[in-house]
Amino acid sequence: MKNCIKGLKNYIKTVRFLISNIKKMCTLFHLLAINCRFFATTSSLVAYRPYSGMLAPRFSSRPPAYAKTASAGLKNWLISIANRLFQCPLNKRIILYFIIGLVFIPSLNMFSQNILISSSTFEEKRIENKKMLITADISGITQAYEEYDIKANFDGQIISIKPELFDVIESSEAIIRVVTGEVAALLKTATDEKEKDDILKRWDGMFKYTDIKSPTNGIVIKRYVKPNDFVNKGDRILRIAKKMRVIAKNKNKLFIQPQIGLNGIINRAFNKYKITLTNYIPNEDYYYTLLFDFDEIPDIKIGERVEGVMMMANRQNTRVVSSKDVINYNGKKYLIIQFEPGLITEDETEVLGFTLNYLSIKSSPSQNDISNQKQQ
Repeated sequence: MKNCIKGLKNYIKTVRFLISNIKKMCTLFHLLAINCRFFATTSSLVAYRPYSGMLAPRFSSRPPAYAKTASAGLKNWLISIANRLFQCPLNKRIILYFIIGLVFIPSLNMFSQNILISSSTFEEKRIENKKMLITADISGITQAYEEYDIKANFDGQIISIKPELFDVIESSEAIIRVVTGEVAALLKTATDEKEKDDILKRWDGMFKYTDIKSPTNGIVIKRYVKPNDFVNKGDRILRIAKKMRVIAKNKNKLFIQPQIGLNGIINRAFNKYKITLTNYIPNEDYYYTLLFDFDEIPDIKIGERVEGVMMMANRQNTRVVSSKDVINYNGKKYLIIQFEPGLITEDETEVLGFTLNYLSIKSSPSQNDISNQKQQ
């Protein structure tokens, strides 16, 4: 009975000890795991090459000063933990060994995974000089604007209107023929077209038709009257649009912002029409509403859907890297680029210049880590 009571007391003490120390031990070995990870990525896996100014997977070189410091820190941690363990009574020491095993084995697993990931992280590449052409496919609807009306200069009758709706007209072209009211009254007495022609022949030379021209090139977007209608001075006859544009959207992603004045081409079956970007409105990421002016009035109907290409940029000789090698961090873009070192001390290194060599991160886990850092 006494032995049972004594065993129960020891069990209760053990449980209390575990409860009071497990939180401390977990925190301790969590820090140990972090230190192991830091030690692995600095001293064991990453080496400094003093003559090239690069960080690379360790193969043959001395580690930098901070790697030695990390190694010494890990060593002191292990010594301190060992001293604490050996100062504990045997029964408590066994329990602590069990806790250490549970916590330290996953830490070692994490440590070994870090080694596997980091040992093949980088690939050395070079910045290239090459031509770079960026285009974007666009699709949109044509629209007329800058409109004005052609009006009657006197009271009379419309004899003919040459252009049809949506026809393209030129400023040198006579598009409307009108006669005065007196002549219109004579023509009104005719019972048919033959009699009207006879009247015109009989009075030929005594009056003239008045032809109306458009002041500018444009496109007919509305007809207010038809031939043989009578008009008063100031009545509207036609509405003309000086310009045509395309209200379009880009079909593929744009990673650079459009610039006013960019040119493009609208492709038709037998013609190509040049367009110029006059304005744009950002929509969702990488996509825009784009307003293009036709350089010339095209032979395209208003409201018709058209397809084309926008020229975003054209560099004949520029420095280029793969977009996959660019590191995005806090809205900025970085490259792990090689530099030429000058003076070197334990704490500082002089930067003399940069080369065209850089490191590409080729293992997907590392890229995920970078993306997570960006989101945080």
